[in-house]
Amino acid sequence: MNFATEALTWKLPTTVNYASDKIDMSVGDTSTALTFAELAARSDWSDFTLYAVRFNPVVDPGKVILPGVTNVFAHTAIGKRTVGELGRDMNTSLLIQVFVPHRKVKSFDECNVLFATTTDVTSNVPLADIEPNSGKWRKQFTGLALTGPATVAPGAVATIGVQLTDSAGKPLAFPVAIELEASAGYLNKRRLQLDAKGQGAVQVRADLLGAGDKITIKAGYRYYSGVGAITLGVQ
Repeated sequence: MNFATEALTWKLPTTVNYASDKIDMSVGDTSTALTFAELAARSDWSDFTLYAVRFNPVVDPGKVILPGVTNVFAHTAIGKRTVGELGRDMNTSLLIQVFVPHRKVKSFDECNVLFATTTDVTSNVPLADIEPNSGKWRKQFTGLALTGPATVAPGAVATIGVQLTDSAGKPLAFPVAIELEASAGYLNKRRLQLDAKGQGAVQVRADLLGAGDKITIKAGYRYYSGVGAITLGVQ
């Protein structure tokens, strides 16, 4: 799905031309383009990844950064900074954002695309408006639901199920690869490939733990940790 947020204050017309294999965007007399083929060929192409196009229609000529694509989550993994903070740190504008839910997508039609525009925007496809900094863009991302027992006995083993979901918690059937971490105990897998139904399971053992301890298990991705979590009490 394609979205637009009127986040730019520049008094310049914006044009968006969208196709499943190529995106063109212009602000004033400056334009940029992104093809799906060049994005999918990147070495950091991965499940649950957010890419952004560096694009500066209005900049200080002495501080111009060449156009290109940035892996947002790779840059913001520590502290989970916002896209706006990343843009300020890089001294650039990130006017096209593409969220890739899983690495097997075949075109932009299977991704979520956001355009940061002016109020004067022309597009060849419908764009759903999102208020700047409203948090609604994040709701387009997928989730991970972890299930398991509320408690585990000291030294015993508990099975934790994982289900890929949409933002509303409904199951999604994508075979994504996830990474897991545990605050205590022993986790038998730290990397897990979910099956075609978006499902998988790991086991955690309450090694060297006693009554009153807790184990928190978090699941995420290569570039974005802690998408889903569950806590078990030890008793």
